Amino acid sequence: MKYFTLIFYFILLFYSVQAQVVIKGKIINYDGKTKIYYSPTIEGIHTPYWIDIMPSASGNFKIEFENEGFGTTIVGLKGKGIKYHFFHDADSKIYVEFDQGIVESLQKNKRLVTGNTTRGNFIRNEATIVMRSDYEAINKFYNRNIRTSIPTANNLSGTFYSRLLIKEKSPERAVFILDSLKQIEIDQIMKLPFTISLEDEQQEKREKEIKEFLINEVQTFYGSVFLNAMILKRLRQEKQFSKDSTSSLDIYNRKWRILIERFLSETTNLKAIPNSADYLDFLNLYLVVKNSYQLLPGQQIKIKTTDEYTYNRFYNYDTTIIRSQKAVLAYQLDGLQRRMNSEYYYSPTLLNAFYDLQSQYPDSENLKHFEPQVTKLKAYLKSTKTTYNKGVIINRNHKSFESLLGGFKGKNVLIDIWATWCRPCIEDFKYKQMLQPFIDSLQLEVLYISFDKPEWEDRWKNSIKFNELEGHHFRANKKFIEDMWIELGGMVGAIPRYALVDKKGELFLSTASRPSEGTKLVDEINQLLAKE
Repeated sequence: MKYFTLIFYFILLFYSVQAQVVIKGKIINYDGKTKIYYSPTIEGIHTPYWIDIMPSASGNFKIEFENEGFGTTIVGLKGKGIKYHFFHDADSKIYVEFDQGIVESLQKNKRLVTGNTTRGNFIRNEATIVMRSDYEAINKFYNRNIRTSIPTANNLSGTFYSRLLIKEKSPERAVFILDSLKQIEIDQIMKLPFTISLEDEQQEKREKEIKEFLINEVQTFYGSVFLNAMILKRLRQEKQFSKDSTSSLDIYNRKWRILIERFLSETTNLKAIPNSADYLDFLNLYLVVKNSYQLLPGQQIKIKTTDEYTYNRFYNYDTTIIRSQKAVLAYQLDGLQRRMNSEYYYSPTLLNAFYDLQSQYPDSENLKHFEPQVTKLKAYLKSTKTTYNKGVIINRNHKSFESLLGGFKGKNVLIDIWATWCRPCIEDFKYKQMLQPFIDSLQLEVLYISFDKPEWEDRWKNSIKFNELEGHHFRANKKFIEDMWIELGGMVGAIPRYALVDKKGELFLSTASRPSEGTKLVDEINQLLAKE
């Protein structure tokens, strides 16, 4: 009896291990260095984080993970503007083959199509050679439409769809466009042929669940498009008011606020689908707009501390829209992803929030992903209690870029413009060792100019200590930043930004390379030193 029990146990174990999502692929004309990135659904939650893998030299790659129920996974070629959107269950097999040579060629042709999203959709479709999956009809539908080529519906510059709504002058017309876009996709979904086994007694129920899921995705995506358009309309009105405080409310007025209020009340009926990236985008936008849509241009939301924002994210969420426990966890994981990757939020409150989640979900694979970030957070908190003497704070209130540089006459200077909330800025600090030989030999001074606000001074100083930023440090105010950008040129406020200044105090390079760009910055510094 014990023998048969043992066999039965191993059979169960074997089949439980086999139940996983497997996505295989091949990159034709692979360049041998570009990574594949993917964001899967694990434990029934679409992960807010991305995972990188390196294909083999021949371009083959394989992605495997365990999931429960339906889910979606996004797979892309990093830095190349091509991505796939896959639907799957807990035991799906997917295969995709595409040509990187076609991707590279089409990307160079700037006149190919207009608009980033239509361009991305076109390139993906032209480059795809083979795509097979258990849910083939659904995945072909996903990867034909423009919607799934959009990185996120929450885009500060708008998307292909939100721009259609932004330019509309009447709410009625905007609603008509939005409803038309949704209905086109819903009609396509209802006509999808399903390839579910006829032996499945639950086939009708399963097909209904899948279609409900797909329609909910459409509703949340276009909900995000609408909310994104309303945010951008308000920003445009703010810009107009900043130029002329007597200007009329012709972009974002009471009619639009009434439309938003109606939309917010209606969308609370949407089903929670935490296994969809579209749903998670929608949650974040919904809560941002709900807290601000009644404000008139010029009015500001009461500023909270970063700890208050963190506390609200993990303990004081809106249950009118985040109703299921799985949706709550998805929202909290998204909060972890945003905060763990930004030193701006580093505090004991964030660490405690992680520990609370860990105690609730001790076996969560999703939480295990954050362990390296938690280690970094703990090291950061420890460093705040130490002293660091190699970072010199400039306390003088310089009002101009020229005034600040005046203190460095006779020295070659590398300027690093950054902020604690800028993740790429922080990532570049990993490569600061390449500057050390120049610093040690007194050939170069490093001047760090921070965009952090006065109320963030402690975080700014703690970040200097934690990242061991040797050099001089200046926290810029709005007037200084405006003057600096007049001198530097380029996109105002875009950071990280680097510049090189010679011993005369003149700009040698107004836009220098980033430390993360290999040896480019070192070469530029050597060119500056050779000028002597």
